[in-house]
Amino acid sequence: MIIMSKNKYNDDIYTMYEKEVLKNQKITSKYDKLRWEVEELRYDNKKLNNELSNINSIKEKEINKEVEKITKPLLEENQKLQEDLLKAYNEINRLKGIINNNKINKDYLIDKLNNQVNKNSTNSGIPTSKEIAKKNKKTGANTYNHRATTSRNAGGQFNHKGSTLTKEKLEEKIKQNNIEVREFIHYINGNLNDKEIIKYRTGIETKIYVEKHIFRSSPDTSEKLPKPFYSDVTYNDDLKTIIVSLGNYFSIPYNKIKELIYDLTNGVIDISEGTIDNIYEEFSNKTDDTLNNITNNILNGTYQHTDETVTKENGKDTYYRGYANEENVLYKYHHHKGDAPIEEDGILNNYYGTIISDHDTGIFKYGTNNQDCIIHFGRYCIEKEQNIDNVSWPIELYRLLLKFEVNRKILSKFGRKEFTEEEIEIMEKEFDNILSRAKKENEYILSTYWKEKCNTLLNRCIKYKKNMLFYIHDFTVPYDNNFMERALRMIKGKTKVSGGFRSKNGAIRFGKIMSIIKTAKLRKMNPFECIKAIFEGKVLFA
Repeated sequence: MIIMSKNKYNDDIYTMYEKEVLKNQKITSKYDKLRWEVEELRYDNKKLNNELSNINSIKEKEINKEVEKITKPLLEENQKLQEDLLKAYNEINRLKGIINNNKINKDYLIDKLNNQVNKNSTNSGIPTSKEIAKKNKKTGANTYNHRATTSRNAGGQFNHKGSTLTKEKLEEKIKQNNIEVREFIHYINGNLNDKEIIKYRTGIETKIYVEKHIFRSSPDTSEKLPKPFYSDVTYNDDLKTIIVSLGNYFSIPYNKIKELIYDLTNGVIDISEGTIDNIYEEFSNKTDDTLNNITNNILNGTYQHTDETVTKENGKDTYYRGYANEENVLYKYHHHKGDAPIEEDGILNNYYGTIISDHDTGIFKYGTNNQDCIIHFGRYCIEKEQNIDNVSWPIELYRLLLKFEVNRKILSKFGRKEFTEEEIEIMEKEFDNILSRAKKENEYILSTYWKEKCNTLLNRCIKYKKNMLFYIHDFTVPYDNNFMERALRMIKGKTKVSGGFRSKNGAIRFGKIMSIIKTAKLRKMNPFECIKAIFEGKVLFA
């Protein structure tokens, strides 16, 4: 047995310890290395996860884009389908409502269409110029103006005053106008002592003449060549008057006037259409002072009529407004309706008398008083009477208003100039009584269309009672606007014949010319003589 010394034992232990320490250090170093490798792997893993996440995010966005690209149209289509479905649902509900109220709506539409078909100048504002001539079922002949057909020839109707030119009238005209009488002696079978038989035959002789004007120079005069003779060949005032009348009052086109004058003069006078237009322009330029007189006469009158009518300028709707009293007519042309043209005309906005119109409420702000046209109102009453059973108030009211006018005329013949206050009170009470009854009658109208129409008419009567009854307060005021309607009729004739106007200047010129002609007719003056006088530089209607 070997016994070791203490020192050697300690050395061995120390050596073992060092070995263990060294071994532990290697293990620790290996551990640390492995730990770092693990950390690197974790880092790499994290990095890979992040990259994968980014890739997934990108892919997801791309996928979402693709999905959106595919689904968006589908979603939009779906939205549209939902909207269409909602519309269809609403339409179904609407149709259900129509079906539930089918009879009411059907009757309303039928009544409305029947009324439109049956409208004419007697029961609406449709002028006679726009009516379609309908054939009589029995005779097959066309009827106009709703006049009863008789067996008599034209002009031979009952109570028509004859207009035959008698021998006495002709002899009087011969003396008054210093007419040339050419005598012809004829011999017929009979006794020598029989009384002479005198017969007259009248006619017009077309005679062509030419004036040769010679202008010689002289130091003894300061006169210069007159303007009308600047051209080598001109036309006298008589011919120009005929041309203005034919083209405007008779609405004959330029080419027909040219042809007529050419034929009447056997080709001697071959006037150009340009010259005809120049003649119109010359006359128009000479009318201003005369038109100012017409304007002043209307402004100074106690009342005036006004209305407007449509025409055409190069196919577009344009308008004439007329202003008139018993002796004066003025036509103003405009491209538009409304207040602006009226203000521009300066007639209504400077007038302080009574204005008669066809219930144009825009006119009511002008003038001191306003009178509704009773005849125009009556057409709507006749419309109701022709189409509604068991409703009598509209036609009764119209008859009442006509009765007021008859009473007014009767009293005027006996020198009365107004109704008494008591009489007016009675008349207004009669008017109000009918309106009171009208409310009850309207309630029993089965047709919704005609109930609506009658209520509208009733409300008009209530609201505009003053305008409807002003004529019973003033005997000088006409109760209708037919005067103006007749004055505007020739505008319709012009539009129908020629289709309207090619220029604004032509339309304005036509209004000026017709203002002169119509005013002359109202004053019982010869329009030819008036036109000629204006050509000569005279001013009329002062």
